[in-house]
Amino acid sequence: MGSNIQILPTPEPIQHSWQLVRHIINNSPLSSTQTLVLLYLADHANRDKGWKVWHSVDRIAHHVRANESTVTRATAELCKQGYLRKERIKSIPPRNDYYLNIDAICSMKSTFIAQEQVYSAHTSRFKPCSIRW
Repeated sequence: MGSNIQILPTPEPIQHSWQLVRHIINNSPLSSTQTLVLLYLADHANRDKGWKVWHSVDRIAHHVRANESTVTRATAELCKQGYLRKERIKSIPPRNDYYLNIDAICSMKSTFIAQEQVYSAHTSRFKPCSIRW
């Protein structure tokens, strides 16, 4: 009697920031602001230094087009959820270094329902959108 068990290939470890960015885009259960901040940090992380990012809150805020207090709240929530670790550096002026928790980020799963599932469940109510350029 044959076995119905299918052995799936082991996912490749994250080697580049673009792989991390792609995973976050496809799987983030976070709010839009938290996702955008995490995407920015992932894009600028230094893998060779333990996925370290040392950009300031005002620089992150400028690039994600958000208020500094919004970025501060987003980074605090990312730390609380375990996706990010903040290390306070005692220098002049003092600064924060951020480290991405790759294991936590790679284990994130989206809470959104795939478009195909929504469409197939409600074919009479939803129609796919066509975009013309």
